[in-house]
Amino acid sequence: MNEKFERTLKKEFGIIAESLGFKERKHFFLNKLRPIGYFKSLTPNVSAFMSFRFFGHHKLYSEATVEVGIKYNDISEFLSNLMKEEYYSSNTFENLGCLMPQKVFLHENFYVDTDCGPVLSQLFDKIKQYGYEYYELLKNEDNFFKLLQEGYPLVDEKSEFNLPVLYYLKGEKQKGLACIENEINKRNQRKTDEELLEENTKSLKLVESVNDQVSSEQKNIVV
Repeated sequence: MNEKFERTLKKEFGIIAESLGFKERKHFFLNKLRPIGYFKSLTPNVSAFMSFRFFGHHKLYSEATVEVGIKYNDISEFLSNLMKEEYYSSNTFENLGCLMPQKVFLHENFYVDTDCGPVLSQLFDKIKQYGYEYYELLKNEDNFFKLLQEGYPLVDEKSEFNLPVLYYLKGEKQKGLACIENEINKRNQRKTDEELLEENTKSLKLVESVNDQVSSEQKNIVV
C-alpha cells in the first residue's frame, strides 16, 4: 500500500471538492481527529455530502470509490440529543455507482507514478451528473419523508432512524413508535439473541424516549 500516494490523491480530491463549495469535516473517533467527508449547505436545514475512500490497496495502483448523501440538521440534532453524542454523518447516502445506469458499485483505479488528474476529472463529471441529481431529489425533506414511507430503494435501507424521527418531528409520534417496533420485529426474525443485543440498543432507547414524551404530553392535556 502506498500511503503517500493515497494521501496525495485525497488532497487532490479535496481541492476539487472545495472548488465546488464543499468543505471537509472531521470528527474525533478513538481519540483521533478523522475525516468524515465533504459537506455543502443546500438550504438552512440540508447539506449535501460526498466521501472519497480507498478499499483496494495494491503495489501499482489503489482502488477508490465515492459516496454521496444528504444530511438533515433537524434529524441529526434530534438524534444527537437522544443519543447524548453528536450525530455527525449524513442521514442517508449511496454509492455513486448505484445512481448510474449500470447500478453497480463504483470503483476507480488510480495508478502510481501516473497523472491521475484525468481520472479525478472524470469522477467529478459523474458526481455532477448523477450525484447532483440525488442531491436535488432529496434536498426537500418532504420528498425524503415520502420516499421513506414508500420504501424507495435508495433511502429505505437507512430508514430505521430517519422515518420514526420524521414522524416525531411532524407530530405523528404513535406512527413513529409503530415504525420502530416494526423494525425491531423484522430484526428479531433474522438475528440471534446475541446479534440483536447491541443492534437493538439504540432503537430501544429511541422507543423509550419517544414513549416518555408521548406519555408526558398526554398527562398535560387538559380535558
